Amino acid sequence: MNNERTSGLKGEKFFSNPIIIISAIIIAVFLFFFISPKFLSITQKENMEYSDIDKTMSIAGKVIKVYEDKGFTFVTLADSLKIWLPHSRNYDYDYPYLNGFMLKGDSIEKASNNDTLKIFRKSKQYYFVLGKFINQSK
Repeated sequence: MNNERTSGLKGEKFFSNPIIIISAIIIAVFLFFFISPKFLSITQKENMEYSDIDKTMSIAGKVIKVYEDKGFTFVTLADSLKIWLPHSRNYDYDYPYLNGFMLKGDSIEKASNNDTLKIFRKSKQYYFVLGKFINQSK
């Protein structure tokens, strides 16, 4: 019985040692800041290949790949241009979120010095204002 009591106290002393606690914190901080960026998820690494769309950019092309990550829309066009688009919604549509609305095979167009993105699907045209939520009152 006495041996059980002393072995329990040794465990408590081990975790109450300030040097061990500080060392553990330093190791955890080191691992978080220096090791974890090397192991980014595949999606995070791929997102780095995409350029932020600029208001002055003119864009036109067919969407060959589209996916969403954290609300942003990542698009690859047939000419290999890779762009990401900000959160945008148009409440005129059944699904108002740009990141789920745009599909592979759609054609998109954006004129320079304009923030309106046009999406062409079959014989219909849809639009979103980049970075804005429009037609909310409907």
